[in-house]
Amino acid sequence: MSGRPYVVMDLGGMVVGNLNAKQESELKDSLTFDNPAYASVKKFSKYGYTNVEPYLKYYEKLETGEYRVPIGANVPYGTLVTDKRITCDVRVLSFIPI
Repeated sequence: MSGRPYVVMDLGGMVVGNLNAKQESELKDSLTFDNPAYASVKKFSKYGYTNVEPYLKYYEKLETGEYRVPIGANVPYGTLVTDKRITCDVRVLSFIPI
C-alpha cells in the first residue's frame, strides 16, 4: 500500500484505506470487544461447543483491502477525502395562502 491513509464517508459507515500493518492492528484492536453472550454460554452450557462468536468485531475488511467502520469510530489517522452521506435540507412550503 502506498500513499497516505484516507477516510471516505458513505451511507454504510466510514471506509478507511491505505493503512500500514501497525495501523491495521490498532484499528482491529480498538473495534474488537469480548462478547458477553459468549461468556454466558460458556459459563452455563453443559456442552463444550457453541456457535456464539467469542468477539464482537465492529469492522469489515472489504475486497479492496480497505476497512469499513461505523460512523463515529475513533480513527486517529487519515484525512477525510469524500463525504458521500445524504443530507436532508427540509424546506417547508406554505400551500395555504394567508
